Amino acid sequence: MLKKLCLTSALLALFLSLTTLGFAQGSAESTVKGNVAAYVTDPSGATVSDAKVTLSGPTGDKVLSTGTDGKVLFQILTPGSYSVKIEKTGFKTDNVKAVEVEVGKTSVVNAKLEVGAASTTVEVTADAITVDTTSTANGANLNDQFYASVPVGRGVTGLFYAASGVAAGGGTGTANPSISGATGLENNYVADGVSITDGGFGGIGVYSRLYGSLSTGINLSFVKEVDVKTGGFEAQYGKSTGGIVQIVTKSGANHFYGSVGAYFAPQRFELTRKFTDDFSQGTSTQRFNLQGKILHQSGYDVDAQLGGYVPGLRDHLFFFGAFNPQWNTDYDQFAQFRNATDTTNTQNVLGNANIAVKVYSYSGKGTFKINDNHQIEASIFGDPTYGQQAPNGNGGLVTSSKTTFDKLQYGTRNFVVRYNGTLSPSWLLNASYSLGHNNLNDTPLAPNVFGIADLVQRTPCSAPLSNPDCTDPANILRGNFTRQGIGYYENTKGDNYGLNFDTSKAFHFLGQHNLTVGYRYDRGHYDGTKAYGGGHIAIDQTLANAITLDPVANPLLVANGTTASFQLRARHATCIDQANLPGHDPNTAAEIYVPGIGNCADGGEGVYLLTNRGEFEPLGFKTTSLYHTLFAQDSWSPNKYVSINAGIRWEQQHVAGVNAKYTFNDNWSPRLGISIDPWGNRKTKITANYGRYTEALPLDIAIRSLSNEDDISAAGW
Repeated sequence: MLKKLCLTSALLALFLSLTTLGFAQGSAESTVKGNVAAYVTDPSGATVSDAKVTLSGPTGDKVLSTGTDGKVLFQILTPGSYSVKIEKTGFKTDNVKAVEVEVGKTSVVNAKLEVGAASTTVEVTADAITVDTTSTANGANLNDQFYASVPVGRGVTGLFYAASGVAAGGGTGTANPSISGATGLENNYVADGVSITDGGFGGIGVYSRLYGSLSTGINLSFVKEVDVKTGGFEAQYGKSTGGIVQIVTKSGANHFYGSVGAYFAPQRFELTRKFTDDFSQGTSTQRFNLQGKILHQSGYDVDAQLGGYVPGLRDHLFFFGAFNPQWNTDYDQFAQFRNATDTTNTQNVLGNANIAVKVYSYSGKGTFKINDNHQIEASIFGDPTYGQQAPNGNGGLVTSSKTTFDKLQYGTRNFVVRYNGTLSPSWLLNASYSLGHNNLNDTPLAPNVFGIADLVQRTPCSAPLSNPDCTDPANILRGNFTRQGIGYYENTKGDNYGLNFDTSKAFHFLGQHNLTVGYRYDRGHYDGTKAYGGGHIAIDQTLANAITLDPVANPLLVANGTTASFQLRARHATCIDQANLPGHDPNTAAEIYVPGIGNCADGGEGVYLLTNRGEFEPLGFKTTSLYHTLFAQDSWSPNKYVSINAGIRWEQQHVAGVNAKYTFNDNWSPRLGISIDPWGNRKTKITANYGRYTEALPLDIAIRSLSNEDDISAAGW
C-alpha cells in the first residue's frame, strides 16, 4: 500500500509540474510541429542583439528580436518551407529562403550580417542552413518534396524504406518493415498525433492474424512529412523496440492551393510475374505443393485536394481537405493442380480470379491560430475499404472450390484535436486528445460449409519420400489443397483513446538547457468474434467423455458443442474391408477413390477427418489495455561543441481479457545521448546513444492468455 501511495504521489507531483515547466520537443503523439532558430553575428563574429527577424511561411509572418546572445527561436511551426529576413540598422538586410521546417527538429540559420545600408538585401544561399546538433536520434525526415522527386509507390509505407536501418519485415508484409533489426510488429506508428498502430498485433492500420497487413490508415497524397526514427530516440518516444514512424498530413495556408490528379498502373504495363509454381515445370524438381500466383496487379486512383483559409479570417483560420478514391486489382491464377481431387469430382482446377478492392481515403484538417502564441488544430482521416467475394480465406489460391471464398470490408477512422501554446519565449505547452479506430468484417460465401484441408495426396510417389499408397512411383499427385469451406475467420474492432500533455522550459545553467516533461494515457480496446465455417457440432455426453474427462471442459463441450476445421487424411484402418473385421466398428469405414493411389483392397483410399482446431467456449472476445507513460528529458548544451540528451521514461500497461488481467509495472527506460560538433559551426555532428526500450504489448496476448480459449485439436472423426 505504501509503495502504491508513493508512486501515486510521484505521478501527481510530476503531472502538476507540467504547469510550471515548458516544452521544446514533445512526445511522439504531440510532436507534429518544428522550430526555426537564427544566430546573428557581425563580420567579426560578435553577436548582434535587437536585430529584427521576420519569419514568413504558410500561415503568415512572425517577428522577433534577437537577444544579447544574438539568438532567436520560432516555435510550433507547421512543417513546410519558410523564409527568414534579418534587419538591423547599419547592416545590410539578410534574406534566407527555402528554410525547411521538419517535424520535431529545429532548423538553424546562421546569419553573418554585412556592414551597409539596410535597404540593401543580401540573398543568402542554403549553405546558411545548418544541422540540428541538439538531437542524437538516428533516422530520416522525408517530406513531400522528397517523395515528389523520387519514384515511390502510391502507399505511404514505401517511404519508410528510404531511411537507413529499415529493411523488409518478412512475414509481416512490406507495410510493416523491420527497423533496426526488430520484427515488423515492434514499431510505433503515429499520424498527426493519432496512434495508427493496430492494437491487436502491432502492425500499421488494420492487421489480421489471417491476412496480415490490410490497411495503412493514411494515403500518400495527404502526407506532408514522414519522420522515421530508427534508433537513439529520446525519452519522449517509446512503446517500441523497433522504430518510431511519425506522419504529418498537409495543412491549410494563408493562400488557396489545390490539385486534381489521376494515377494509373494498368496490368498491361508490367510483365507476367514469375512465382515458385513456374520454375522447373515438367521436371523432377518442379514444386510439388502448388501455391497459385499473382499474374499482374493494377491500380487506379483519383486525387483531389484543396487548402487555404476561411474568408474574413485569413491569418487565423485555415483548412485542408482531400479525397482519394482508389481501385486496386490483383489478377491471380489458382494453383494448377496436376491430379484430380478424386474420381467423383469434376471440378479439379479453377482458372483465374480478379480480386478487386475499392478504397475511399479521405483527410481533413482545420487550424485556428488564435494569435502567434496559441493555436488549436483538429485532424480527421481514414481509408474505408471494400472487397468482393474472392479467394481471400484460408484456402487462398490453393483450392478448386468457391466455398472457400469470402468478402472483406476493413479500414480506419482517426481523429485528433490538439492545443499548442507558447506561454513565454522559453516555455511551451502541448495538449491533445485522439481517437484511432479500425475494423475488419469477414463475410464467407458459404458460412455453413465446414473447412477441410485435404492432405491425402501430400506425399509424392517418387523418391526419396515414395508414398506407399501410390500404385506407380511415376504417378503425379495433387499435393496439399483446401477441399472446401473457409475454416476459421474472425471479425474485429479496435479503438484507441489517447490523452497527452507535455511541456518544456528553456533555461541557462552551465550552458543551455531544454527540459521537457510529459504524461500520456492510452485506453485501447480490441474486441471481436471468432467463427468457423459450418457452425457448431452438437456433442453428447458419450462423445464428450471420449474427447476429454476434464471436469471443466467436459460439461462445456456438452453445453456448447464445438466449432471445427478439419484435415482429410489417409488411414488404412478406415478401408471398408478393414472396418468390417471382427472387433472393428463398421461405422468408421470411409473411402475415396483418387487416381494414382489406393491403400484399400478395392483400390480406394481409406480416409478420416482430423480436427485441426475447434473451440467450444463462447466465441466473442473483449480485451482492454490501459497504458500510462511519464517522461522527463533534458537537452543540455554546455558549449557550442557538445550537446547531451539525458532522460528517463516510465511506463505501465494494464492488460485485461475476458477471464483475467495483469499489470506490467515499473518499466523504467533510461536514455542517454551525446552529440559532438567538431568545429562548432553546426555543419557536422557525431552522435552516440544508450537506451532501454519497452514495447507496448499487443492485445492478442489478452485474447490468447487472459480469455476463453477452450479448444479441441487432433480429434479423429
